[in-house]
Amino acid sequence: MNFSDQVLLTLLDKGLLALVVALAAFLLSRSLGRYKSSQAVRVEAAKLRISKLSTLWEALDDISSEFPVLLWAMGSIEIEERRQLSDENLLQGAQQKSYPPIAIDRFTSEVLPRIDQLLVRIADAKRKIQSNRFWLGEKLLADHLEHVAALREIALQLRSTSLTGKETSIVDLTKAGARANFSRFDIASVMRKL
Repeated sequence: MNFSDQVLLTLLDKGLLALVVALAAFLLSRSLGRYKSSQAVRVEAAKLRISKLSTLWEALDDISSEFPVLLWAMGSIEIEERRQLSDENLLQGAQQKSYPPIAIDRFTSEVLPRIDQLLVRIADAKRKIQSNRFWLGEKLLADHLEHVAALREIALQLRSTSLTGKETSIVDLTKAGARANFSRFDIASVMRKL
């Protein structure tokens, strides 16, 4: 093998090596481009998903914040009306575990319409959750529906109290409140489920 054959062999060897490196670089670049593209789609989908979920969370938070206001209104009415009762009527109401009739009338006229509006908002929130089931995914959908069911249960208990005058069991309200609070949404738990 002479010098010119060695040069030709070296050039051919280096040329094939360069071709293999160029092909590998092309395939790596193409693969990296696809990966970047899929990541960009995922990022945009995540932004859209968070946007959709945030509107649900705002609606649920608005609904949840209405309960203390309603309880405060009912408590204020009860206190105002019990102050006007005689000791005998107070004792009778306490034994029957019911509110004074005038308080029931005020519950019906002042609080019941707000509770009914709240029930409509809860039903609307449930419809929004159902229509966004794609964005929620299976686990978050179940959590959201459980949360709405607990909020509805509390509202129905308050509605029943407003209509009948029978005091709602603090145990029942606490159970429903615990269910609603247990299924509340904080960003850390949601991110684990996404």
